[in-house]
Amino acid sequence: MGPTALEWLKQGTDVRSLPLLGDARRSSPQTPLPRAQSADYRVFRSPVGAHVFVANGSRIYDLDDADALSLEGMLRSDDPAGSVHADKIGDALGLARRRFIEATPLPPPPVHSLSLNVAQACNMACHYCYADEGRFGGDARRMTIDTARLAVDRLIDGSEPGARIVLGFMGGEPLLARPLLHEIAP
Repeated sequence: MGPTALEWLKQGTDVRSLPLLGDARRSSPQTPLPRAQSADYRVFRSPVGAHVFVANGSRIYDLDDADALSLEGMLRSDDPAGSVHADKIGDALGLARRRFIEATPLPPPPVHSLSLNVAQACNMACHYCYADEGRFGGDARRMTIDTARLAVDRLIDGSEPGARIVLGFMGGEPLLARPLLHEIAP
């Protein structure tokens, strides 16, 4: 017996490159069947059989041929929007209606660190440097103290109370902006 669907997927086969179940039964190249997919489901075939990709939760299920044909028919319905109601397909597959991926975005995680690019300029003048001592074809610029304060305030406000935070300074050469560094991190 060949590899299981999971083993086959672990081998790195690109699912998008596989023919859809209906593609092998085309009557001629001039009359392709409609694709067996919707925004929520896609039927595809691998070397080990027929499968359905369920977008909600990024799940893949094996299908027997009868279920694959039935699902393809549902996905190729005459729905003018080009898709079938997800609950109807989920019920046909015996999948719970619980959503694994919700429409509500997750809250942003607390902020733990911030790197401030305080100076473009660099006093090293390395002959191989693409940045032309930080000028990049124009004048080298430095971050203003007001911008740095706003950024640090945002770091502190976005972190959890009592959490350790990290403030880094970078740029061409951050120590060229010594007054800003002493003002921001005394």
